[in-house]
Order: sequence, then structure tokens, then C-alpha cells
Amino acid sequence: MDNKNLIKASIMFGGGFLLFLALKSTATNSTAPTTSTSPSGTASFDSTPAPTQENAKIVMTAYSDALKAGEPPHVMTELNQEMMKEFGMRCYIDNSGQMVVCDVKGDTVLTK
Repeated sequence: MDNKNLIKASIMFGGGFLLFLALKSTATNSTAPTTSTSPSGTASFDSTPAPTQENAKIVMTAYSDALKAGEPPHVMTELNQEMMKEFGMRCYIDNSGQMVVCDVKGDTVLTK
């Protein structure tokens, strides 16, 4: 009888502690500063890094490796979105079959 009460008390204490941790992390996350967005809800590209040749090569390599791996189009789109956030550039294949890396404005940075 005494062991059952001890087990129940341990479960209640453990559950309460887990609930406390969950609420604490939720409260911490809700007070975090929000990122700035433009009125249309899309991310602002004011904070993107300036395009460099080294970063353009990284973007092109990542895109070509994903193509070689046979990634579906939605994965390629997600990859370009991540590259745009991190490097301020995206990659695509143009009509002539060349791989092109361009910046936020659409200016070509690197072709291959």
C-alpha cells in the first residue's frame, strides 16, 4: 500500500515537472524577438549577405549535387529558399542548359 502511494506521488511530481518545463520553454519562445517581414508576409532580403564568388560556388555545388541525386522539384525549391536566406543567391538551369547562380535582384553571379 505504501509503495503505491510513493509511485503515484512520483508520477504526479514527474508530470508536474514536465508540464513546468513545457510551459517554461513556451513562455521563453513567445518572448523571443520576431524577425522583420515585409507587408506582404515574405521575408525581407535587406539582411542577405553580399554575393561572393566563393558563396556562388557553394550554391552551385549544392544545387548540382541535388540534381545528380535526383531530388524532386519541391526539394530543389526548398534548397533555393535556404540558399537565398543563407547566401543571398539561388541557382537554376536556363534555357540553354547552363547552370546560373543569381542574386536577390536577379543579376547573374556565376554561370557554368
